[in-house]
Amino acid sequence: MRDHLLERTLIDQVEQIHLSLIEDDQYFRYLEAVYDEQAVEGSLFADDTMAAEMIRDYAKKIACSAVAHEKAATIVKALGVVLRRYGTPEGDGCR
Repeated sequence: MRDHLLERTLIDQVEQIHLSLIEDDQYFRYLEAVYDEQAVEGSLFADDTMAAEMIRDYAKKIACSAVAHEKAATIVKALGVVLRRYGTPEGDGCR
């Protein structure tokens, strides 16, 4: 009856990976820009996509198939939800 509550959502899984990667300097750099001019790749869109690729690569490493086989765009959207959970500038509409 409550089995469905035990399943972790994609967002929950992305959150777990995000928390594992946040200490990685490159990953953090992809998330810290507020304007395109500050972005590592020259645009927030590109940086978000690079962060999603890092999340997907890490998911493959830890055998988290739900995230490992997800589209980058979907991971970017899930990451936005995760960042809003923590009240970061990246997730509160500043980007």
